Parts: sequence; structure tokens; C-alpha cells
Amino acid sequence: MRRLLTVIVLALACHLTPSIASADEAVAAYNAGNAAFNSADFDQAIEQYETARKQGYDDGRLLYNLGCAYLRADKLGEAIRYFEMASLRRPRDGDVRYNLEFARKLREDELPDVEQSLIERIGDGPVKLMTFNELCAAMALCSLAGFVVLIVVWP
Repeated sequence: MRRLLTVIVLALACHLTPSIASADEAVAAYNAGNAAFNSADFDQAIEQYETARKQGYDDGRLLYNLGCAYLRADKLGEAIRYFEMASLRRPRDGDVRYNLEFARKLREDELPDVEQSLIERIGDGPVKLMTFNELCAAMALCSLAGFVVLIVVWP
């Protein structure tokens, strides 16, 4: 019984040792990414941050830093992706929200203008001005008014 317990303890120790080393390597890669970002080497920062992510370090700060690095490297799609992921982890972080909106605005500037028809322009007004709940309530009232008019007009 004592041998079995010793074997189990040794097996667990061998199993846990790589994950501790991997955690140390992930933190080192994260710190190297920060250093590269501070020296304006954004491609190297991205590489280091991605390495840290692959080694199990998956924190909201890392995702935010990845978004910033991609933004500074002019890769807006990836920047928006990582800012969105960071906002899920850190929903109350003002920096994440600000940079996400900033990146989205930059992306909108790149999109070509599309001519909208009159019906599309009329329909976009209420959608942009109302919340989803207000829009649902307005649709319900319009449906009710239409039903009442139908009952009154129908002989």
C-alpha cells in the first residue's frame, strides 16, 4: 500500500511540474510581450502574447494587450476580435470599451459608403433611436391599433 501511495505521489508530481513550468513560461512570454509593446515592436509583442495564450495564460488583460498590439500594427479585424473577447472577461473596464469603439470607428471609416433606398433610410431611423424593448413595444402598439381599425372598419 505504501508503494502504491509513493507511485501515485510521484506520478502527480511529474504531472504537475510541466504545468508549473508552462505557467512560468507563459508569464515570461507575457512580460516579453509588454516589453516589446513598450519599445513599439508590435509584431514581436503579438507573437509573445500569442505564445503566452498558447501556454495557458488567458486573462482579460492579455486579451486587451493583444487587441492594442493588433490595433497599433494596423490589423483592425484582429484588434476588434480581441477587444470583444476582453470585454467579455472585463465588462466594466472603460479602457477596453473605449478601444473597442475606437477600433470599430476606424473600421467604419474603411468601409465603402453604400447608397440606401428611401425605405431603408426611413426604417433605419427608429431602429437607431430606440432600444430593442422600445421597438418591440412600438410594434405591439401598431399591431393593436391595426387590429382595432380592422374591427371597426369591418362591417
